[in-house]
Amino acid sequence: MSQSRLADEFEKIERELPLFSPVKGNLSHYRGWIAGPKNSAYENKFFELDILLPDEYPFEPPIVRFITRIWHPNVRFSNGEICNDILKISGESKYTWSPGSDIVSVIMNIVGMLGGNLNFNSPLNPEAARQYFKSKKLFEKKAKEMAERYGRDSPDF
Repeated sequence: MSQSRLADEFEKIERELPLFSPVKGNLSHYRGWIAGPKNSAYENKFFELDILLPDEYPFEPPIVRFITRIWHPNVRFSNGEICNDILKISGESKYTWSPGSDIVSVIMNIVGMLGGNLNFNSPLNPEAARQYFKSKKLFEKKAKEMAERYGRDSPDF
């Protein structure tokens, strides 16, 4: 992993994602908070993410997971694992990971996912996906209930 790439990422994260910081000064491990997008079931709540850059970074995508429990078709409820095209090396989407991608674009993509950009090709929470298709209204109600239960009103530092 290139030290200059890590330094560049750190500067960009510091500038554009002020709620993220390295874990114990390690530039290949970050923790931070995202705000639920407006007009979504997650609005007005904050959710903690963990980002780990593998040794092969940037040729391999970061490993990103939710620390905060969240009800979403593309997030495994038990461990926060995320299914998002930008975290994959290949696939049908034009938004898959490439060495030119960065952490900021990953986080923006995940926020977009919470705002409604869902991937039903490989849901990690099949129950949430079924619920969404059966009754979007019931899905949003449960997602909001879970956000109220597990999300934060403000980020914890």
